[in-house]
Amino acid sequence: MTGEAAQSEHRELLLDLALLVSERRSLAEIFSAFAESLLGATAFAHASLAVLEPDPRFMRVVGSFPPAVQPPPGDDIYPTRDAGLETVAAAPGGTEYVPAKVDLPFARFMADSGLQRAWTIALVHEGRTYGMFTVGRITNTRFNESELTFLRSVARLLIGAVVEEARVAEARVEAARSRILSELAIALGEGKPVETLFDRLQGLLAQALDFDFLQLSVLAAPGIVRVVGNTNPGVFRQNEERYPLSEIAVDAILAKGSTVAQYRSDRLDSPWGREMHAAGFTRFIASVLMEGENVLGVLDIGRRRNLSFTPEDEAFARLVSTLLAQAVAQSLRLERSETEASRSRLLNELALLLSTGEPIEAIFDRVRALMGEALPFDYISLSTYDGGGMMRVVGAVPPALYKPGDRLSLGDAESGGFAAEGAALVQFRTDRAEGSGQRLSRGLACRGWP
Repeated sequence: MTGEAAQSEHRELLLDLALLVSERRSLAEIFSAFAESLLGATAFAHASLAVLEPDPRFMRVVGSFPPAVQPPPGDDIYPTRDAGLETVAAAPGGTEYVPAKVDLPFARFMADSGLQRAWTIALVHEGRTYGMFTVGRITNTRFNESELTFLRSVARLLIGAVVEEARVAEARVEAARSRILSELAIALGEGKPVETLFDRLQGLLAQALDFDFLQLSVLAAPGIVRVVGNTNPGVFRQNEERYPLSEIAVDAILAKGSTVAQYRSDRLDSPWGREMHAAGFTRFIASVLMEGENVLGVLDIGRRRNLSFTPEDEAFARLVSTLLAQAVAQSLRLERSETEASRSRLLNELALLLSTGEPIEAIFDRVRALMGEALPFDYISLSTYDGGGMMRVVGAVPPALYKPGDRLSLGDAESGGFAAEGAALVQFRTDRAEGSGQRLSRGLACRGWP
């Protein structure tokens, strides 16, 4: 092709690209259509476009043509260092090279695809690098000045499309995040439980944040949290499962002066870290739910790829956690109020039964019926002293160890332990009981009551 004919072809290609950009199609559509025309009308055998991810350590392939020169499935995102982006960006006019002579994964990939010469330019706008554009040849023919002038003009047009798509994506994410926060605030104002807020968050979060794993754990009892929701319940924890708050390592997060922390599962020496890594989840953000100085839970968001969360992602997670914390605090206040009312009702009924002279069996049955609302339990029993050095079992639920009417020595009934403590009320763990009360403790322990 003569120089004049080539320049004419270049002008037509630039006009086609300008029209594609003006139509505001997606970046992938623009580049796909342009690359097809470019490779069909020039001596170039390859054209690719890659843009930076929000985590600038990585790039994403928008398009790579022909199809034979495309990254393998799942490899469309790769480290920027593999392409030498920093070196490319240092040459504003682009860089020409022989792929086989460049010791970088990106160049080796091109060389393995049969390309003998390539040219790459960084796409920079207002001092910010957005990506890079590459063309290649299957012959080792240098790019002439006319071709370089044309390719730099292509890059300028592509920069406009890349920047516009980035701005649209950022605006879309911001709108989605505002919508999520608004939805959560409305649900909170309506007094919805935290489960409802989590369900709404789970349904909308993909519009606002790239994630593969989501779990919310909230305070269920002092030092104990429960899983409200988990997008992957087959991994590590089930929904409604309870576990110690200490396993979350909240203190380590708060020690850094923030309620949000980022981490990699393969660098976390804990069962959680090992299980998450084994399941393929690599990068996490943990956002602690707080009310004043009180820890109310944690929101975990994970990714399979090792893509860092941005400062904007962290700020969003913090706002979401603030709303979730308010829902948890609201629920805990309601629960405390209901518990206090249940306990008052139980004590009032107990006083009434005592005043009317009801038999102890009837009193125990009523206490057992009301106790669950006032104080959650799995086992309850009542034994009374019969005056002859023995205790009689009034009732036991479930009757796994003793049955109503059974008679026990004071030692078997644990009375000796109470006396030793010098108090009428003793709290103990069945696996640590000593002395004469071990029979009761062991009996309870082997039936699952710790």
